Amino acid sequence: MIDIHTHILPGVDDGAKTNDESLKMLEDLHKDGVTDVFLTPHIGRLRGFGASRDIYVQKLHYLREAAASRSLDINLHLGAEIDYSPDFVAEIDTYVTMNDTKTLLVDFTVHAEDIEDALYEAKLRGYTLIIAHPERTTQLSLETLMTLKRQGALIQTTASSHLGIGERRVRRRALKLLSLGLIDFIASDLHRPLSGLPLMRACRARIMKKTTPSTTNALFEDNARRLLLEKP
Repeated sequence: MIDIHTHILPGVDDGAKTNDESLKMLEDLHKDGVTDVFLTPHIGRLRGFGASRDIYVQKLHYLREAAASRSLDINLHLGAEIDYSPDFVAEIDTYVTMNDTKTLLVDFTVHAEDIEDALYEAKLRGYTLIIAHPERTTQLSLETLMTLKRQGALIQTTASSHLGIGERRVRRRALKLLSLGLIDFIASDLHRPLSGLPLMRACRARIMKKTTPSTTNALFEDNARRLLLEKP
């Protein structure tokens, strides 16, 4: 499986705090059946998150080397989870993209106004937007999400939402998005070690019971693989 949304880079947001914690999270995902991980730290001034790309790259290289030294067969790719703001379009060319492609993972939890205009402007500049965990974002109605999908946005939901970890309304909304065929990716949004508990593997088994094998493969691997194959 390919996990496109994690907070494993150490010391840059509300995810992993130390190198050891980061490596434990990678070990957990590897045991959970994940072969490729996108490291997507929060970027958002309103929440005080953000560092230079050089810092992200430095930490990425460290984790790659540390994982290899532990014979951990897992591939790491840089991305970011960007807080949407009124300055989003003006700053779009400065953001860390997913694996150096023209795809951006965007969180609309903090701000969710004028999204259709922002999506249109992003497309004009050649960007594709992945909407992060909209099942948890009450500001985005199902009708709005369907409109954004028709206009070219992609949607990522979180494994824990489908497993019913957390609020019941979030699980219901995730299942609704699945039944409507609106989801493109299911990811872990991992912030802490799994402590040996299955997450992605358990979610994949749950989704397999609710849809077809080809759709399940698309949600956990095939769609994400395009981000690895896409050329900048």
